[in-house]
Amino acid sequence: SHVHVPVPCASSALLGRPLDLYDIARFDPQLGSQLERLWAALMAHRHARSAAGVSPSTGCKSSSTMRRSGSGGKARSSKDGSDAAAAEEALGPVRIDGVAVDDLCLTFTLPGQPDYELIPNGADMMVDSSNLGAWIDAVVDATLGSGVASQLAACSQGFNEVFALSSLACFYEDEIETLLCGAGEHWTTQVCESLSTGPCWCVTM
Repeated sequence: SHVHVPVPCASSALLGRPLDLYDIARFDPQLGSQLERLWAALMAHRHARSAAGVSPSTGCKSSSTMRRSGSGGKARSSKDGSDAAAAEEALGPVRIDGVAVDDLCLTFTLPGQPDYELIPNGADMMVDSSNLGAWIDAVVDATLGSGVASQLAACSQGFNEVFALSSLACFYEDEIETLLCGAGEHWTTQVCESLSTGPCWCVTM
């Protein structure tokens, strides 16, 4: 399976400019929007856990809320544990549009490419509240990082055989796209089909 990155994002990566989750919407609005909403839901859930004094990783009361002083400390620790369990149950899983992430039937594969496993045996690992952050990170890395590293390396090598990529550093991403692709309408499959009644082959950027 292959991941395709458009010229603006590719030029940023080739020039060493950082890319993150919010750049995905520039070339895949649907995936980008979904990831941003899931990330926002995860951050809200983590904030709620933090406000309740529950550790994000363990589900236990954070150590700063624990008080230990002899037998009284043990009793307070037990009470804090009960409070943490109650807070954990009240918060429930991460939800988006009222649906628990656990019920979205997501696995550790790249959305839209079920054969692209983000981790070994990823197709068999379900995404839930505890690993949602790791799944989002893995999708971003597959889309903008390691998943396109070999393509970007080949592209960089090809460019540098003609001119130094560093010479493009003074341009913005949209300016680089205009330099490389022109300022006309992008040739998509739909545009080609509207111009011809016969078979059509085209490359989209």
